[in-house]
Amino acid sequence: MKKLLLLFFLLISLVSFSQSVKFEGFIQDVGKTPLEMANVMAVNTVTKAMDSYAITNDKGKYLLNLKPNSNYSIKVSYLGMKTKELFISTSSLNMNQNITLESGGIELEGVEIVREMPVSIKGDTIVYNADSFKSGTERKLEDVLKKITRSRSKCRW
Repeated sequence: MKKLLLLFFLLISLVSFSQSVKFEGFIQDVGKTPLEMANVMAVNTVTKAMDSYAITNDKGKYLLNLKPNSNYSIKVSYLGMKTKELFISTSSLNMNQNITLESGGIELEGVEIVREMPVSIKGDTIVYNADSFKSGTERKLEDVLKKITRSRSKCRW
């Protein structure tokens, strides 16, 4: 009797753990090129919680594990493409859906990094920019000079 009861509980636990629906497919652009590293997010429309999240592989494939008999908003985004939102209702069966994204999303402009060199060489003279070596804790010029000499000993010109 104890063995039968144990077997019954094991079967119930297996059935309860396997209750998820696979929602999978491929993300591609209009030219049917797979989009690697696209973001796919499933938000439960009732609870407003993100239930699953995926990033596409090199072939554009994604896989989301969702709860059965639920409604979801699937949001797909990729840099340089328009974000797409789909509304789905899950059943107890696995689902496949390929998604095509259109170009024209937000593109980031280039960033220019400007940095002043702390040390420059003019002829046979080495010029140090003292502002590059101070951190605000120095009390005298001597403290800045100590930092310069420490950094100079680390450099190999």
